[in-house]
Amino acid sequence: MKTFLDRAKLTQDGRITRTTILLLGKPESAYLLSPDPGQITWKLEGPERAYEHFGLPFFLNTTSVYRKIRNIQVRILPDDQLFSVEVSKYDQRIVL
Repeated sequence: MKTFLDRAKLTQDGRITRTTILLLGKPESAYLLSPDPGQITWKLEGPERAYEHFGLPFFLNTTSVYRKIRNIQVRILPDDQLFSVEVSKYDQRIVL
């Protein structure tokens, strides 16, 4: 079992890695990352202001953060085309 977890890069020399805690850990395990907070902060700037903190596990919470982002549609006019194309400002794969 130890060899499997080491090869999967979840542990190193039998000890759990910080990356594993960040991606897969329970919220209660955030103290193991001390002094780092172990959270993602979403922040809205401009006329409206807001923020929200998302804790562990990042593997599940990145989707929640993406839903908070205002992903507006941008029109671009590609070369050699007559009509503009609408695309999202942020690509979901890149953000996640």
